[in-house]
Amino acid sequence: MEKRRRKRMSLNDRERFIMHMVTVMTLSTMGDTIDVKKIQEEIRSGRCRRLTDKEVFEIWEDLKEEVLNGRAVYEEMVAKLSRDNDLFKAFDDGFGI
Repeated sequence: MEKRRRKRMSLNDRERFIMHMVTVMTLSTMGDTIDVKKIQEEIRSGRCRRLTDKEVFEIWEDLKEEVLNGRAVYEEMVAKLSRDNDLFKAFDDGFGI
């Protein structure tokens, strides 16, 4: 039987942390009660071991700032979606969504 080589992850620890935290943020908007500090600890110990406390703090602060600063963009997008539900049809071409 041929051994299969495991493909190296293309995401670094910082990118993985951001992806997981965005997922947590999304889940929290759906009504799930989330202990952010606990989730950060679990993600860091399980998936992003190389990040320092300082890096985790900086990433989290940057994510919060970006969410707050980007709020107007999302509100505008949602308003447009209610008027034009064809906005995302272009993603179907070639992406298989």
